[in-house]
Amino acid sequence: MNRRARAKFLLVLVLCAGLGALAFFLGRSLLLQQVQVVSSSMPDMDENIEQRIQGFHRVNVRDGAKVWDLSARQARIQKGQSRILVDEPSLELHDEDWTMVRVRSGRGQVDLNDGDLSRVQLDGGLTVEFDGYRLESDQGTYLGQSRQIVLARGGSVKSAVVDLSGDFILLDLDESVVGVVGNVVTEFHPERPSEDSSDTESALADQELLGADLLTKVSFADPASPVVIRAGELRFDLDASRILYRRGVEVEQGEFRTRSEELEIVYAGDPRDESAVDLKKVAARGDVVVRQKERTAWGDSARFLQETRTIELAGNARLREGDSEVRGEKLTVLLDEGASVIEAEPGRRVSAVLFAEDFGAPSGSDKEPEKSVLPEDQP
Repeated sequence: MNRRARAKFLLVLVLCAGLGALAFFLGRSLLLQQVQVVSSSMPDMDENIEQRIQGFHRVNVRDGAKVWDLSARQARIQKGQSRILVDEPSLELHDEDWTMVRVRSGRGQVDLNDGDLSRVQLDGGLTVEFDGYRLESDQGTYLGQSRQIVLARGGSVKSAVVDLSGDFILLDLDESVVGVVGNVVTEFHPERPSEDSSDTESALADQELLGADLLTKVSFADPASPVVIRAGELRFDLDASRILYRRGVEVEQGEFRTRSEELEIVYAGDPRDESAVDLKKVAARGDVVVRQKERTAWGDSARFLQETRTIELAGNARLREGDSEVRGEKLTVLLDEGASVIEAEPGRRVSAVLFAEDFGAPSGSDKEPEKSVLPEDQP
């Protein structure tokens, strides 16, 4: 390569490197701007403020019924924008199903569209109160078109009988659904004494509690012990009276443990009115494992029968106690009696490997084992 060609090549290389660096920094700058727009909190700047209102209050009424009611200690309306910056806002949302949802925070940014709420971004000590539950977080957003409250940075839901937390919480007002995703932890306190409650919990205890009657009936071991459920996600559908946990569900109460891919709780009656709430179904699906003291049971699915205090496992059922193991199609665990019953499909036998120390006489003893509740093999 001659000198002129080499110089031309170096010039092109320098230009390409320069353009590449410029593109990199421009792209990085635009990306940072997008991240800042998405993650930025409400502005503190007073520029472009057209009007200040002390004791701000605005109400939206549709077909003679109140849809929302927004008040704040102070409001600042920006010039040329349908945006209001509010201090200590209180937002009440009304509809036919939800009598009222009250949202409060330290400050907020309200975007309007034709006089209706388009988006309300809330920051600082956010609380959402609905039907006896209290939702808490640092930040959240109300989306007017979809009527959803989104806590993208996680939070917790509290009442006198339940504590719930997760990484992402969605409250859908139209669908009457509460969704939680990521590190979901639910702790039921069926017998939490009111005298130990905080002021907030005491105030909530005086209200009609969503699911209070239901949760006191969910018990796997000692009723006085809290029930802790961990999962990857949760969906609480109030209209369908259904709670569904998914993705690595673990249940713990005292010495009782379960693990499954899904856990479904279905109840009869509406906890939002004064009718009695009855537990209709508690079922687990997908690689179910049940542990109670020295006993471990497996199955494809399980039903938890609260009235009889039993667990029915079906599909590849298996029970192990110590070194003894029994296999069949269906297994019934009697929680209070410490016993189990295994059943086989018609025409098939129960497979069992039993050790005396596990089901009767001690090892090496001449004493006959006590009669097991497990059925004998049939020819």
